[in-house]
Amino acid sequence: VLHTTIDIELQRIALRELRTQAEAGDPKQQPLWGALVLVDLANGDLLAAASWKRGVEHAGTAPFAPYQSLFEPGSIVKPLVLAYAHEVGVLDWTQSFDCRPGSREYRERIAALGRRRPVRDDHDCTDLDSHGILVNSSNIGAAYVGLLLEREQWRDYMSCYGFGESLDLRIPHEAVGGPHRRSFADDIPLRSFRANSAISFSFGYELQANALQIARAYLRLFTGAHAELRLCRGVELDGSFHPVPLPHDRGPRFRPEVVEAVRAALVDVVSADPHATGHHLHRRMLADSGIDLHGLIGGKTGTAATR
Repeated sequence: VLHTTIDIELQRIALRELRTQAEAGDPKQQPLWGALVLVDLANGDLLAAASWKRGVEHAGTAPFAPYQSLFEPGSIVKPLVLAYAHEVGVLDWTQSFDCRPGSREYRERIAALGRRRPVRDDHDCTDLDSHGILVNSSNIGAAYVGLLLEREQWRDYMSCYGFGESLDLRIPHEAVGGPHRRSFADDIPLRSFRANSAISFSFGYELQANALQIARAYLRLFTGAHAELRLCRGVELDGSFHPVPLPHDRGPRFRPEVVEAVRAALVDVVSADPHATGHHLHRRMLADSGIDLHGLIGGKTGTAATR
């Protein structure tokens, strides 16, 4: 008898909630597919993994989205980028950046690279430190931070979080993804890499991942650079249970001050601050249920894209 880490009640809830959210609103505006993943940070156990696909009645006839559907994750990678930059010492968390569109800093650091597409935010920002960049989800601010990293550091960033690497869950037909095949090509000039890849990586584009890989990346941020998701808890043979041993060493850990700085920003994303990208959820829960979410949960909004 194989004992998995899946919690059947959480799995049922995840399936129900994912379907409810995916099918809400105008049917013409439904997403192509959806995934919902729950992971226990204490041990990497995969507690629930729900999949939904538009127009498919029975989930078993569609790709298993958390494992097989790739997407460009968008802004949900910003905490990963800023944490890495802070950890390797190129970013002072209190440093302020001028995130106004068309500012002198923007012209000198981004526009001067000759990037074809301008970097824009969905609302005008002013001077932001790292905390503010995450709360406002500023693309301009994230690009400034991404440009602090060298090309080899971006390679290490991908390796650190496991982008482009198998989850090693031994489930068939895994979609691995990773950065674009040309992102780190030797014939790409450094200036071109900085103008395109370094900036795009900073807010989650020119990179494909599945939902479980994103979950693993956050697991590694909070618990260690070698942390992996676990799907098998143990095996029962002839009435005796044989547990799968937990890894004793999860590799290098981010410094506590780095992790705490990211946690604090994710908490403030879901607050009454009108510039916080999760303020709508905070407002709705307060109005509908009388629950003040600030300090209870943390989160990061993002706009994903598929190709």
